[in-house]
Amino acid sequence: MVLTACGAFEMHVMLGESKAEEFAPVAGCAPCDGFIEANLFVKGVSYQKEEVETDPFGETFTQAWPVTPYKVRVSNHSNEQRWIRVYVDGEQAYGCSINAGETRVLEGKQSQPDQGASAIHELLFARPRLVRRDENVDAPVDPAKLGEFESVRLDVHACTRGEETRGTKRGASGGFDGVNKAICKKAKAGAMTRTGDELAPAAFVGKPMTNYSVGAKISTLRIRYAQRDKLEKLGVVKDEPDE
Repeated sequence: MVLTACGAFEMHVMLGESKAEEFAPVAGCAPCDGFIEANLFVKGVSYQKEEVETDPFGETFTQAWPVTPYKVRVSNHSNEQRWIRVYVDGEQAYGCSINAGETRVLEGKQSQPDQGASAIHELLFARPRLVRRDENVDAPVDPAKLGEFESVRLDVHACTRGEETRGTKRGASGGFDGVNKAICKKAKAGAMTRTGDELAPAAFVGKPMTNYSVGAKISTLRIRYAQRDKLEKLGVVKDEPDE
């Protein structure tokens, strides 16, 4: 169970209707509150998704990749309403309020995080994509950014409820296709998150929306994900002997 030190907030990654198996951190691994396996072959959950890839010569082609869709479940065990923000691989994916005693399942990535009327895109564990022609494989990457790869982070903020207004429609854009193989190699990452199909469209113009003032961050949780071989190398899980 991944909980804040005070026990007020809880986060889990959901694969279908089941919680992903969680493993405790070990000495020497990157800071986090727990690990899960980024398994691309979960029965009844994973599927083959067609992706349009561009090779280093600028040629595009379509191929099928195994992907595993996931959701993020957050529980507020405190007596206060809070604002939560979920980041995937360092990029904000979702932002919303959560009431005292409430559990929310965040279905995917908002096209415009923190905007409740925006479209929602499916979150997928997937292999890193190819390097494109316009990407420099030798370009330096911020070490802080590398440290965010293969992670799902929850930030909890204080918030103040404001007035209700009529919302405006949010666009259906806002998906992302993850990080290329060259950058993943620098981060020693074997899996990344990409977005898939649109799960929920943007809300209609005129839908009532409650405004919130988001305050200081008061708590955070981080779950790191990796493929099985990396988890074994880190000592997070034990290598299973061949029978």
